[in-house]
Amino acid sequence: MKDLSEHIKLLKKVDKTNKPVTFVSDGNKDRINVSYYFSDESEVHYIEVLFGKYCNGPPGFVHGGAISSVLDEAMGAIAWMNGYKVMTAKLEVKFLNPIPLNEKIYGKISLKSFRDKIVNMNGELVSTNEEITFAKSKGIFIIVDFTKFKMNRQMLDVISKISLTTKKK
Repeated sequence: MKDLSEHIKLLKKVDKTNKPVTFVSDGNKDRINVSYYFSDESEVHYIEVLFGKYCNGPPGFVHGGAISSVLDEAMGAIAWMNGYKVMTAKLEVKFLNPIPLNEKIYGKISLKSFRDKIVNMNGELVSTNEEITFAKSKGIFIIVDFTKFKMNRQMLDVISKISLTTKKK
């Protein structure tokens, strides 16, 4: 039986000091805890996820909205880490098996294609041994020129911090 944690150790863990706090990854251990593992050389990038007690949907299991949020954020974040400044245009999630609360699971995220200003991403959440697939997702992300947005100083600081830590495309 394989364990994804062994494969993930080969990738670089993304330094959280350069990753902004979001409503998905706010650092509260009772909510959603996500760690990113990314490599320029890898076609698949990984996340390690633990859904805390405040992610309760059906008793003892994770709410579908929390699952969708993690997949949306992870696919968008991996697109950004690949140098594409995107926003979600469409998100599709298939829920296959319930995720127990407070159980470490993994996400496998990949950039499937890029054409014009459209980035297609895939993601799935799996058990550590990959015997159970909890959810699969597809996302369409649109490259956005953030300089055209009316943004406050804090938002510009976050975008520039992310831009400094990602490849330029």
